[in-house]
Amino acid sequence: MKNLRPYTKNPMYWEHDGKPRVLLGGSFQDNPWQWAGENLPALLKHLDILKDAGGNYIRCTISSRRHAFPYCDTSMAYPFRHLADGRYDPTQWNEDYFERLRVFLAACDERDIVAQLEIWDTYSVTGGQGAWDKHAWNPANHVNGNGRNIALPNVRAAFFTPAAAQDPVLGELQRRYVRKTLETSFEFGNVLYQLDNESPWPHDYSDYWATFIHECARARGKEVFVCDSRRYHSKSFTEKEFRTWAHPENAHPITNSQIYNFCDISQNGGNIDDTHYENLLWYRAKVREHKPRPINHVKMYGFIWPTGEEWGWEKNYRYAPNEKVNRSGWRFWRSIFGGAASIRFHRDNCEKAETGYVDTNTNGGGMGLSPGAQRHIRSMRMLLDAMHIFTMEPRNDLITSTRAPNQAFVLAEPGRQYAVYFTGATGSNKATLAVEPGRYAVNWLDILNAAWGTESVLDLTGDCALEAPSGDSQWAALLKRHA
Repeated sequence: MKNLRPYTKNPMYWEHDGKPRVLLGGSFQDNPWQWAGENLPALLKHLDILKDAGGNYIRCTISSRRHAFPYCDTSMAYPFRHLADGRYDPTQWNEDYFERLRVFLAACDERDIVAQLEIWDTYSVTGGQGAWDKHAWNPANHVNGNGRNIALPNVRAAFFTPAAAQDPVLGELQRRYVRKTLETSFEFGNVLYQLDNESPWPHDYSDYWATFIHECARARGKEVFVCDSRRYHSKSFTEKEFRTWAHPENAHPITNSQIYNFCDISQNGGNIDDTHYENLLWYRAKVREHKPRPINHVKMYGFIWPTGEEWGWEKNYRYAPNEKVNRSGWRFWRSIFGGAASIRFHRDNCEKAETGYVDTNTNGGGMGLSPGAQRHIRSMRMLLDAMHIFTMEPRNDLITSTRAPNQAFVLAEPGRQYAVYFTGATGSNKATLAVEPGRYAVNWLDILNAAWGTESVLDLTGDCALEAPSGDSQWAALLKRHA
């Protein structure tokens, strides 16, 4: 089994099969494992497209929704046995549900793709009445009906609370279900564990399930890695500033490293430009201060959703479809240049998994695995293969020229290697970089065409004036010490 763990020489990154890895991904949906049923050939083709583009990371929400808006579960499996009269028996498994997950994880493992598995999906249960009316967890849909098998008076409202875990009926059903899911995933060494999607629930609820997962793993002699990806937008929080230790969404997962042994801050992906980048640097410094470990981003949005704002604010501005692709691409690159361990383009909801085609009418919120997303993944992998990011640090302070907001971002191992990402957002892709004197090989990566230029060798005495071949596109410059 291929082991997945924080990199021993730099635990801010991952190590998979004995080698340090930066995890890059994109996918058409957040629960692609469900397509391992009748749509298996399309799913396998989708995974092949991801691998061919240089991707090695995918999201795996354990949900039964095909579309979130409006809710649709066509061809989706539920965990409990579905009876002829339309009801579910929660004491019997639907083995097809877990077989789909097993087939999906095996297919990912064969392709060296890491799956970040989200145990619960809040919004497939609480996201709308249409979902709950059909859901296998709704006690009204169980064999004894009318909720009589659940002690809690309102199971939907209480499902994601500490009270649920203590409920004599619901709590045991939940534990039994999670154990069954883990029995399936523990067969593989390419799985990370996330408790929920944008969790808005009390931290003691998350603590309960994180502890439970670790206990199940220890019983199997396994070490697993668990995160709690928080929502940052709850109405109960008055704090709208990301960079504050007073925000409980920051402090609790970071300080409780014994159960949250990696982090995920996908919700920072709703912020823009330098704010997005500086938030990551601040969070990264806090993680290092307490216990260094990887910071993942299992979804990178195309829309704007600033920290603290409720979903639906200024809807026309959130999406701005003609700018969505640039925002996704900029965030993708800024995240890696800010020291992120992983990044994945959020779903585009396209139905054509076998081609990665993006249907611009679906408004899924990200680039998915569209051709544009593939170009970014491929270019990033080309850059990562050409340098050793695991010894580099974010170093925008090395830019000695005037820098416009969201213009350029730097990674450096001074005296050995420097990388500069130019967004093309300002119309000026040039900057002066302070480097240690010496001879350097310099090359330019045309990001949107995934193509390197011609390498040149320069003798530098302290400053290097960089200007990309064009000012209105995305470029990366790489300088490496020349022998």
